[in-house]
Amino acid sequence: MSHTALIDLHSHLLPGIDDGCPTVEESLACVRSLVEHGFTGTVCTPHMAISAFPENTPDNVAGRVRALQDQLNAAGFEYQLWTGGELRIADDTLSWLREHGVPTLGPSRHVLVDYWGSQWPAYADAVIEYLLQEGYHPILAHPERMDFEDREWDAVLHRLPQSGVSLQGNLKCLAGREGRRVGLRAQRLLSEDRYRLLATDMHGTTDLADRLAGLYVAEQLVGKAKLRELLAAIPQEILFPTR
Repeated sequence: MSHTALIDLHSHLLPGIDDGCPTVEESLACVRSLVEHGFTGTVCTPHMAISAFPENTPDNVAGRVRALQDQLNAAGFEYQLWTGGELRIADDTLSWLREHGVPTLGPSRHVLVDYWGSQWPAYADAVIEYLLQEGYHPILAHPERMDFEDREWDAVLHRLPQSGVSLQGNLKCLAGREGRRVGLRAQRLLSEDRYRLLATDMHGTTDLADRLAGLYVAEQLVGKAKLRELLAAIPQEILFPTR
């Protein structure tokens, strides 16, 4: 795979499994647009929010990824999919992980997690500590969207990377399409070189253009070479660590 090939490590591309693409046809339409913007593959990361999507386990997601890959191949796309998940941190996440296993990004030891709330709770630290102790590398999705008061937001995003958590920025947020505060936070984290990677977090065709607009904003902020690092080199390093 070319070192300039873009890979989307956070995407709700799988049809009918969460609040992302509702149909196979929409998944194919999204891939067509992604290819036009230089992407060659996607890690499928449906929500693994235990109460909202109880059927989204690593085993079930793997089967859905294989099915969509077959449909992409049949439609003539040269586009690679990997399994994954967006693990929602909640008070019952630890027990779920012990029962179902850890939803890694492809064959890697990296795990995409997210959190929604107004403060960072003790059980979130427990989930992070468990993953680190088991040899996994947590990646916190769209930290710019966490609705924390500024002081706590700064404190949490200073502490988590020190413990071994990477940060993933959303292209839509960078484009300012998730509100002014979120956009400014995203642009600040990118400008300060605090993101390890960027991703679309796409949910279908409705706002895909808003997400892809973030490509141009990111390039203006940090340049083409850094953008390629965040969307090509680092994703490939995660998925192909021996290369």
